[in-house]
Amino acid sequence: FGCGSAIASTSIMSEMITENGGMTIDKALKIKPQDILKRLGGLPARKVHCSVLGDQALQAAIKDYKTGI
Repeated sequence: FGCGSAIASTSIMSEMITENGGMTIDKALKIKPQDILKRLGGLPARKVHCSVLGDQALQAAIKDYKTGI
């Protein structure tokens, strides 16, 4: 579910995390929306906020993992 830009941003983020054998958690925590936008080749200015959604979900998932939730 979600707009095409949010889906594309989250999809490319998941590729970034899993490619070449996967990232460490510490490296994944360093992914920023700008990194996702760069990998996508950009988004229209009014859709840039969509790249933040995946980043926020990743940060929350890692936090949950580290706290044992």
